[in-house]
Formats: sequence, C-alpha cells, structure tokens
Amino acid sequence: TIKYFIEMRTGGLFRRNTIVTSNKRDDDFGDYATIISTEDDPKKLKDYITSLYKAFKDKSKGLRSAYAKLDLLNNEIIQEKTRFADIEDENKSLREQMQAIADQLAAKEE
Repeated sequence: TIKYFIEMRTGGLFRRNTIVTSNKRDDDFGDYATIISTEDDPKKLKDYITSLYKAFKDKSKGLRSAYAKLDLLNNEIIQEKTRFADIEDENKSLREQMQAIADQLAAKEE
C-alpha cells in the first residue's frame, strides 16, 4: 500500500522497478457487482460482503498510515528548513561582525 502510495505521489517514478502481479484480493473482488447481484445464497453473500468490508478497512488503514508518515516527513522538512534559515542568519551575523572588526583594524592602521 505504501509503495503504491509513493508511486502515486511521485508520479510513478518508481514504476519501472515494479512488477505488476495479480493480487489475490483483486482476483477475489474484481467483479463484485456481478457476484452480489447474482448470488442467491445469503450466507455466501454475507461472507463476500464481509470480506469486501475487511479489505476496504485494511486499505483504509494502510492509507491513513501512509498519510501519517507523510505528515511526519513534512514536519521534519519544515523543521530542517527552519534550522537551515537560523544557521544562515547566524552566519550572516558572524560575517557582519567579522567585517566590522576588519574595518576597525583597518581604521586603526591608518
């Protein structure tokens, strides 16, 4: 699920490295509308709908987990950008102080 999510988010950059294989769940639920409309046995229908629901819950849970991981990564990126900006500001301040000291030394020599 996460691999699929990453492929969707990256526009399929990793697709060339993946092999498309038939998933058992996809085979089981591929034509669910036909099965539901033609099934006469209530127990089989109930089992099938229950299986569909469980599959949906699993995919939903996986997607929520992927979004949570993405949010964590985005927060880390924001923190790193803030830290980088702070370092740049400190660097600029130190350069200005060094320039001021260099100017004072040059003035004393004259």
